[in-house]
Amino acid sequence: MKVKCNSCKRDFRVENIRTEDMENGVERTLFSCPFCRREYTGFYTDDSIRSLQKKIQKAVAKLGNDNYDQKVLKKRIAKLQQKIKGEIDALKARMEPADSERRNSE
Repeated sequence: MKVKCNSCKRDFRVENIRTEDMENGVERTLFSCPFCRREYTGFYTDDSIRSLQKKIQKAVAKLGNDNYDQKVLKKRIAKLQQKIKGEIDALKARMEPADSERRNSE
């Protein structure tokens, strides 16, 4: 994916995505501008979100298998995706003030 850096205004391809451990089991997924090194947060996850992601992976693995009701699987995946989105948004709102303070102290 190509993005434009808010700091140096150069276009770059998102690569070298990495995670860092925060407090209370929260992980921050981030990437940096290769030109000016500004960091961007992609998203945050916690144990609950990672558990939901594993449930989605298990359901996706069953897609195409005639032993499972495909319609039910697709509905389950969509419901889990909605739940994850809500939890990620709530976690980001909780983490951003702490993230801003951390960056300002560097």
